[in-house]
Amino acid sequence: MKNKFMKYLLIGFTSLSLISTSFMVTQDEQSAFSKEVQKLIDSGISKDDIKDYLRSHGYSNDIVGGTQALKEAEASGCFNNSNSSTPAATTTATPAPSATPTPTPKHEHKYSVKLTKDPTCYEEGTLTYTCDCGDTYEEPVAQLEHQYTDTVTKEPTCTTEGERTYKCSLCGDTYTEVIEAKGHMDGQFTITKEPTCTEPGEKTVYCKVCNEEIRTESIDPTGHENTGELITYGNFFSPDIDETRCLKCMAVLDTKEIPVPIWHYVVVGVPALIILIVIIAVLVDKIKYRKK
Repeated sequence: MKNKFMKYLLIGFTSLSLISTSFMVTQDEQSAFSKEVQKLIDSGISKDDIKDYLRSHGYSNDIVGGTQALKEAEASGCFNNSNSSTPAATTTATPAPSATPTPTPKHEHKYSVKLTKDPTCYEEGTLTYTCDCGDTYEEPVAQLEHQYTDTVTKEPTCTTEGERTYKCSLCGDTYTEVIEAKGHMDGQFTITKEPTCTEPGEKTVYCKVCNEEIRTESIDPTGHENTGELITYGNFFSPDIDETRCLKCMAVLDTKEIPVPIWHYVVVGVPALIILIVIIAVLVDKIKYRKK
């Protein structure tokens, strides 16, 4: 029984709290509403426009229809039909909407570029980008390549090396390379020993450029020049000698013996025999004569 009583008591207390809260809300709402309505009435807006305005701002129909301020204003003749749709009054009475904060536009960097470090043949350079807001960043500039020009700083000769110097027009760097010696070029020669038919000669060759003696060369023997047969005669009873000699040096190249012909002996022997016979005959005659 006691529990049942406590239950009814709790339900009653809860209902009373809800009624009281509803009444308090209604009273607060009515107070705010009355102030708002009074401002609209003072601005000269028609009753219907005021109601529309209030409804558009969330006030319930019961509150709008039972507002004491509206009833009193209507009874006192504050509303005039000519004011029912005054645009100026409506514009004046309508509270300005709450200002929406304008979003700050996003900052767009606008960079100026400056070469803050020149590139060289050994190091990269630097480009610096700077914005009006103070933001900066850097980019590398590619290292330069050497730009060499060459000059012959020492001319080569026939026997000595020369030198070529390369210099970079950007940084002044230099290096050298060797130019090979040109070497001699055969020019005129001088015969220092004439060749013979059987012995070699000798000549000296000189450089066409520097006129220095380059080398000594051997000259082949000229060789004999055959003149043909040259017969050297012997006496009547000796054989003839057939010799072949060189036209230039007259050296005997070949020898051939030619026998004495038999008729030589006949021509010489027969007369000699006859003379001998005659001599013998004369001598015999002389001897016979003396004996007598």
